[in-house]
Amino acid sequence: MELKIMTWNIKGEASLGWNNNYKVVSEVVDKIIDQETHIIVLTAFVVARGLDYLFERLHSEGYIWFISNRSGKNGILIAIKKELVDYKKLIENIYKENSISSVIAGCNILQVSFPLKCGKSLDIVGCRMETGGFDSLQEQYDSERNVFDKVLLPVVKDRNCDLQIVCGDFNNARCLGNLKEKYCFRNYVGKAQCNYNLNIIKDSFEEIGFIIIDIDENGNSFPTHNGYIPDDHIFVHGGKCEECTVISAEGLSDHDIVKATVNFEC
Repeated sequence: MELKIMTWNIKGEASLGWNNNYKVVSEVVDKIIDQETHIIVLTAFVVARGLDYLFERLHSEGYIWFISNRSGKNGILIAIKKELVDYKKLIENIYKENSISSVIAGCNILQVSFPLKCGKSLDIVGCRMETGGFDSLQEQYDSERNVFDKVLLPVVKDRNCDLQIVCGDFNNARCLGNLKEKYCFRNYVGKAQCNYNLNIIKDSFEEIGFIIIDIDENGNSFPTHNGYIPDDHIFVHGGKCEECTVISAEGLSDHDIVKATVNFEC
C-alpha cells in the first residue's frame, strides 16, 4: 500500500484567535490540499479565523480529521483519506477504546489509531516540541531531550499497531553529524544541542524499529526551517520510503513542507 504523507508547521504559533490578526488564510489551505496526499499532519495549528474554509476543503477532498488545541498552546491536526479507513470500526473504536490521545505539556502531541480497510491498524502521531522560556539554548535543548525521552517516546511505544507514522516539528537545531552513522559526541562538542539533536532522535527511533524518511542517500538531512535547519521529520514503522521532498512554503510559513511517498506492508 503506497501512501503519500505530508507534515507542515503552518506557523499558527499560540495565537488565541482573538488577540491578534492571525488567520488561517486561504492560500495556506490551498497549499495543503494541492499536495494531494493521503495523510496530512499540521503542526503549530490553532483554532482561528479561516478554519471554515480548511474544513470545507478537507471534507470536499474526502478527508476525515482530528485536532488537538488549547488556548495559548500550539495544536496538531491529523487528516487521512476516508477511503483508506474502516469507517464503521473507527467510529466504534473512538467511543469504546482509547483510539485518540493528546499531550500539551512540553511537547504538543496528537495520536490517532486507524483501522484500515486492508485489515491492519495504522497509528499516526503528530508532534511539535515546545521551545521558549529558557535562559540559554543549552537549557532549552536539554529540556527538549528530557521531554523527548519521558513524554514523546513513551507515547510512541504505547500503541501496538501494525503500521506507525510519527511526524512533526522536533525543534532540534542544525544537524552536525552524518545521519548514516550513530550519534558521535565529537560532532557536537561545545554546541548547545549536544544532548538533543537529529542524530540522537534518529538513533532513538531506530532502536524501536522506525526509519527516518527525510534524509538523502548520503545521510544528509533536509532543511525545512528558515532554509537551513532540519526541524521537521517523518519516521515510519512497517514501511519503506519511495521518495521524499521538501516543498517550498515561502510567504506562507517559515517552515517548508516535508512530503513523502511510503510503501507500507498492507
